[in-house]
Amino acid sequence: MDKGLLEQLPYYLSPVAAVLVAILAYVFGRRQTEHERLYTRRAEVIAKLFERFKDVDARVYELLHPMGFAGEPDRSTKAKLAAEAFNELLTYYQHHSIWLSRRTSRQMQVFIEQYRVPVRDFPGWYEDRKDPEVPAEDRSIRKWEGMWTVYEQTSPELRDALEEEFRAALGDRRAKIARLWRSLRSNRNDHGS
Repeated sequence: MDKGLLEQLPYYLSPVAAVLVAILAYVFGRRQTEHERLYTRRAEVIAKLFERFKDVDARVYELLHPMGFAGEPDRSTKAKLAAEAFNELLTYYQHHSIWLSRRTSRQMQVFIEQYRVPVRDFPGWYEDRKDPEVPAEDRSIRKWEGMWTVYEQTSPELRDALEEEFRAALGDRRAKIARLWRSLRSNRNDHGS
């Protein structure tokens, strides 16, 4: 091989390497930008879903909490406000559930299924509770007290899951590790280990 050609080879390879590096930087930079936009969008969706969830949480608390305060709306109005907040949560979730992890999405589905009918039916029960023609068990507050007890347990679990999703979407390593750990434990429990 000609020594002159070998000596000139670095001069020919330098521009080729520079072009190759520029192309790779462009491709990877573009991919990173697309991922950053997706993570940002995911965080925005989860934040809005969390806001709607907190609205439902506050409205249900106001509705079902045994203590009322002076100047608050009556229970019928509270029931309507809770139903409206719940419907807003449901609609937003249905349109944006794709942005959630499957585990958190399942938690949200269970929450919605568990409380959709009770929140919807509360205004009717509230109106019927004084009607002597309605059977006594249908007028009893026990059903609602039981729902409140369960709600106090399930609501914080879902809130924590949404917060964890949000922090993971923002890139928080602890949240990502916690999500992974909970997912692994959940999978292990699902498979009977």
